[in-house]
Amino acid sequence: MRNFDERLRRIERARGGKGRATRYLIDDRGRVRRRGARRYSLWRLIRALALLALALLVLKIVAFAALGEAEYGHRAEELAAGSGLEQLIARGLAPDPLTLALAPYLRPLLKDL
Repeated sequence: MRNFDERLRRIERARGGKGRATRYLIDDRGRVRRRGARRYSLWRLIRALALLALALLVLKIVAFAALGEAEYGHRAEELAAGSGLEQLIARGLAPDPLTLALAPYLRPLLKDL
């Protein structure tokens, strides 16, 4: 059993020494236990939510540039007249200063496609 434990320690050291070389843990009595599930940090969740928000903002800017200000406003008004969820979506789709500033630069690029 000592040789086995020593071999496990060498493998763990070779893979970075973090103790995650194997999925199983052997305690002092020789019992084999499975390691706990890998947990992701809060930072990964925050980063994923920030990327999602950025992707939605880019989608909103592209839609505003492709449809034009009048058509985009008309469709947002139609959503605002709908149910509670549609009203919430209409608030999120309302043109903000960043959308109004970037859409004119994007519109010529979309017309070439």
